[in-house]
Amino acid sequence: IRRHPDEAQRIGRQGGIDARKQFNLRETIQQYMDVFDQVAHPTPKAKVMTPRVKQSAYSVICQTKFDGWFRGRHRDRLVILGYHGIVPDQWNATPSWLMLRASDFTSQMRFLKDHYEIVPIAEAARRIVQHEPFDGPTACVTLDDGYLNNMTVAAPILERMAIPATIYLATGMIGTDQIHWTARLEQAMFRSARAMLDVSDLGLRRYPLGPHTASSFVRLVARLYRLTEEPRQRILTVIQTRLGTSPLVDFSQFQMMSWDDV
Repeated sequence: IRRHPDEAQRIGRQGGIDARKQFNLRETIQQYMDVFDQVAHPTPKAKVMTPRVKQSAYSVICQTKFDGWFRGRHRDRLVILGYHGIVPDQWNATPSWLMLRASDFTSQMRFLKDHYEIVPIAEAARRIVQHEPFDGPTACVTLDDGYLNNMTVAAPILERMAIPATIYLATGMIGTDQIHWTARLEQAMFRSARAMLDVSDLGLRRYPLGPHTASSFVRLVARLYRLTEEPRQRILTVIQTRLGTSPLVDFSQFQMMSWDDV
């Protein structure tokens, strides 16, 4: 990648084209909804369990050692943890489902270190291909896209704990000042005080906000994903204008690595 960045970007763009051709809208919406229901912004479906209730449930599980029973039942299976960005605790922008605070990441890595054998993704793949069994709870750590904070925030934590990790690069954005379009959309929708986003004149639909922002965001992401870059960016600009969202959003933690960083 370092020797041939232009070729890496070409492969990345072609991968995006191939992915759009195989895109399944219904499946993608469900996958995003599952993520939001569990770990991000509360949806009407997930609001029955508040963060305080969730924390209490987690505490009970830990006290009863149920997590140990679960790991024992699945000791021959591989767990792959997927992260995106890891941000400093003092970052005070609107929360993003892509970003995890450093203190939470540290706690999760400490738990992994205590309870799992952590191996590089290549080693896990080798064991699977060669039909070598996993002798105990085994995990891999991955980070998607290539945010600069992977190097400045996550890497020191991983190095301090001697935990291997794999970063998957969005090669078309490495070395640029672009902000991923999903981050722009997320910040525009969740920061808006409007009750409705109407983009039906753009071939989309009306999206309720407020308590329905999360589900609307997921559905809109799925729709925009099928578009090519130019019309998608044009629609994003219209959305930001209609939602009245300030352009002065702190996108510093969405900055991508440079090729020198890679």
